[in-house]
Amino acid sequence: MQRCANGHYYDPTKHSTCPACGVDIDLGANFTRPNPSPFSPPTPPVALGDVGGTRKMGANPAGNPLTPAPPPIPSPSTPPLGGFQQAGRTIALYQGSKGGIEPVVGWLVCVAGPDRGRDYRIRAERNFIGRAKSQHICIESDEAISREKHAILTFNPKKRTFKIQPGESAGLVYVNDEDLDGPLELKPSDEIEIGRSKLRFVPLCGPDFMWEELDEAQAGFTG
Repeated sequence: MQRCANGHYYDPTKHSTCPACGVDIDLGANFTRPNPSPFSPPTPPVALGDVGGTRKMGANPAGNPLTPAPPPIPSPSTPPLGGFQQAGRTIALYQGSKGGIEPVVGWLVCVAGPDRGRDYRIRAERNFIGRAKSQHICIESDEAISREKHAILTFNPKKRTFKIQPGESAGLVYVNDEDLDGPLELKPSDEIEIGRSKLRFVPLCGPDFMWEELDEAQAGFTG
C-alpha cells in the first residue's frame, strides 16, 4: 500500500493516483482539500425557489428553504340573506320559524285526479298553484293545470285566515262545485277543483294554533 500526501492509503497496482483525493487541480495556495468521510450521508438538495425570475437552488433571506406555497383554501359560500334556497328559488322565512325552517300552516290533499292520495304543504302568505316545479304547490301530473299561477292560496298570519283566488290561467277554479271569480275564504274540508284534480283543504294554523304562540309558550316553560 502507498500513502498519498493527504494521508490516504491506496494500492498503486490498481490506481495511478489516490482515488480518495481524485485528480489534483491547482486551486491556489490557500485552498485546503476537505477530508471526506465515507460514512457521511449525501446532503439533500435545497427545494427550488424563484429568485429574480430564475429558478435556483438556495434559501430565502430568512434562512428557510424556498418551498412552493400551499394551495389556497376555498372559503365557504355565503348563504343568501333574507331566506333560504329551495328548488333554485329563494323563499322568505316565516317570522315564527326556527332554525331556517319555514313552518307548514296547512295542507291540500288530492282526493281525485292523477295524484290521488298525495298531500301538498301550504306555507304562510301567498302560495302559487301550478304544474311547474317552481310553484309553491306543484301538481305536476295534471296536464289540465296551467304551468304557473293557475290559482293562488293565501294564509294571513295576522287574521289567521286562508283564502283562495283565481290566478292568471284561463282555466277555472271551483270551490265546493262553485266557480271562483274572486278571493274566497276557505273553511276546513272545503273541496277545491283545479284541472282534473280535486283537493281537500286541511288547515293547521288558525284561531286555536299558531307557531308564534307555541314558541312563546315553550320559551316561558323553559325560562
